[in-house]
Amino acid sequence: MRLCTVVLLAALLTGCAFKKSIQQGTAAESTGDHWSAAQHYLDALDRKPRHEDANLAIRRVGDDALSQAISSAEREETSEDFLNAVSWYEQALQYTQRVQTTANLSLTTTVDLPGKISEMRAAAAFEAYADGERALVQRQWEDAIERFDESQHIVPNFKDADLSIAEVHYSWGEQDVSSGQYRVAAGRFQEAMKSSMGPFQDAEDRALELYAALGRHHLAIGTCRQAVRDLRIAHAVYAQDLAGDMQQAEACAFTAVSLERFRSGENVYGIDAGDWVEEYIRERFDEATGEFTYLVAPGVVRGTHNTISVRGTIRDAQVDEPEATAVEQVLRGTNLRDCNEGESGPCTEEVPIRWMENNSTRAVRFGSLFQIIDGQTGQDLGTTQPSGSASSSLRWASDFRKGSGQRAQIAATASTGVFGVGTAMIELRDAPKRHPLGATMVREALTTIGHDALTRIVEVADTEPPLRDPTQLSVSAFNK
Repeated sequence: MRLCTVVLLAALLTGCAFKKSIQQGTAAESTGDHWSAAQHYLDALDRKPRHEDANLAIRRVGDDALSQAISSAEREETSEDFLNAVSWYEQALQYTQRVQTTANLSLTTTVDLPGKISEMRAAAAFEAYADGERALVQRQWEDAIERFDESQHIVPNFKDADLSIAEVHYSWGEQDVSSGQYRVAAGRFQEAMKSSMGPFQDAEDRALELYAALGRHHLAIGTCRQAVRDLRIAHAVYAQDLAGDMQQAEACAFTAVSLERFRSGENVYGIDAGDWVEEYIRERFDEATGEFTYLVAPGVVRGTHNTISVRGTIRDAQVDEPEATAVEQVLRGTNLRDCNEGESGPCTEEVPIRWMENNSTRAVRFGSLFQIIDGQTGQDLGTTQPSGSASSSLRWASDFRKGSGQRAQIAATASTGVFGVGTAMIELRDAPKRHPLGATMVREALTTIGHDALTRIVEVADTEPPLRDPTQLSVSAFNK
């Protein structure tokens, strides 16, 4: 039964869509818009391929529709809007193929549609390329790249447009050099390298010379990490020329961090606070720092790199064990009673509800002191004194009694003998009655200390000065 319903619904929807397509085609045909009419008639045939009226309709308007599409294409061609001309010629070609497939009808035209599509594409690509050349002459670099790129999208590899794009980047780079934008210029020359043709084959050397000069500049002013980044690019090709610069830059760029054994008091719930914080920092060190900072074992130095030592003490450990206190509380409740003569039930009376409110707290607290020491000079580079704490509070109720001294059953819904109670009692009744494990609270408190200590270490060991590229740069060529 369900399958029949689905089939009937599908047939109904198909029939409605078919009728709508026929109606739309008839309306368009009546206004002389044979192109639109043909599209609607073909849509109808997609749903009912053998329908006689739809087949007669497409045969009636088929040739005129094709003529209208070609006329639209020729108007765009005459007005030199070549991309729109391409669109119309492509639509005309697709239309003839669809009519053949859907209606088994062959349409003929004296226009070579594939040839026209190629011709209009070439014209559109040439127009975009010419616009790019004009923009290049006027030093409108972004417009030139955009137009050359467009010509390649219209016709792949049109007139070696990639070579023209390389010329734009190269000329733009020369302008950047003249205005002192050396790093930007190096990037432009790298873009020009993407073309292996033409007079831009020295673009790689121009880029590498700039990166080498930038690296030497940053080495001279002590921004060694940027020096390494710049020198690496040129060193990959000119290793011998830049070996000394590279070695000097790396020697001052890298920082080795040594974590001395962190001291702490007695173990708390079986956890040595110093060991725990040290392990916390080790596990997260690589993620928190960059490529130029690394951990070493105490006393170990890698090469001639800078070194710092971190000394830590976890101190002032305090543990407050849970101790419950109880205070009697009173609230008015509604109690069931026997009804008097003439009363209609249920009959109630207000009675005091008494209970014991119990409270318990547990807390763990730590203080700390971390010193960051220069491995060469012994100078104090920074200190931090993070603290961490974890606490837990419980509140619950017990020993509920009515005013008469009888025990009262309090629950989330009214229970036997008690119609209404305060929500505070219900919340107390449902409160948890167990603190987290002591070891869990210790780890929570030490996590804050570990995070804050690691943050300070990174600030000292892994913070780079702001990039200061030169306003004047001495650029020398390599021996080739």
